[in-house]
Amino acid sequence: MTGSYGDAVPGAARPPEPADLDPQPTAPLPGHPLLVYSLLRLALLVLLTVVLALFMPLIVAALFAVILQLPLAWFLLGRFRQRANESLARSAGRRRAERERLRRSLEG
Repeated sequence: MTGSYGDAVPGAARPPEPADLDPQPTAPLPGHPLLVYSLLRLALLVLLTVVLALFMPLIVAALFAVILQLPLAWFLLGRFRQRANESLARSAGRRRAERERLRRSLEG
């Protein structure tokens, strides 16, 4: 075996050189605020289930928790919901602009 990756394994692809990599830094994931909001809603659901399970059977507590977390999440997590909505709107706007740019370039 030699020191070069391509020589060590015949026919293997060489790792990309730094010049071959995309020079633009990657933007934060557009789903990140949505992920945070979803995890907070899930945490609220689990918390309500645990509290209600102290007073009733687990399955009944889980069903009540699903119903109760809907309005509670609306009031308690409004700021996170707004951030998720804004993130989704920005992402949709970027996709729409990219689609239009591609459409114009294809038309000539």
